[in-house]
Amino acid sequence: MNEPQEKSVDLAERARSIPFLRLMGLELLDHGPGWARMRFHIRPEHLNYLNSLHGGVICSLIDSVAYFALRPLLSQDLPLPTMEMKVNFLRPMREGWIIGEAEALHAGKRVMVAQVRVTDDEGQLSAFGTVSCFVVSSG
Repeated sequence: MNEPQEKSVDLAERARSIPFLRLMGLELLDHGPGWARMRFHIRPEHLNYLNSLHGGVICSLIDSVAYFALRPLLSQDLPLPTMEMKVNFLRPMREGWIIGEAEALHAGKRVMVAQVRVTDDEGQLSAFGTVSCFVVSSG
C-alpha cells in the first residue's frame, strides 16, 4: 500500500477549484486517508424524464467521492484517473440532499479501488458503486 503523503495536497481547495463539481453542486464535506464524504442538493436540472435523479449525476458523485478517498493514500501528487466503475441503482431519488461516502478497498502501486455508498438525507441507501483508478506513475 502507498504511504500517505507527508506534504498533503489541500483536497478541500482542490474540490472547490474543479469547475465540474461546482456546476453539479458537489461539495466535499470531510475526508481522510482512505475515506471521504460528499453531498449535493437535488436541483431540477439533475432530474431525468421520470422526474427522478439522473443516473449520470449519481455516477458523478460516486466517481468524485472515490477520488477524494483514494487521493490521500498516494505518496506524491500523481494523476489518478478512473479506469472502471460499477454502479447499482437501488431506488429513485427526487429531492433533498444526497450523500456519497467512499472507503478505500485497495491501494496498490498501479491500481486503487474504492467502494461508495449513496444515501438520501434520511440515511436510506439509494445506490452503491465500486470505482477502480489507475495510478499514473511519474516515470
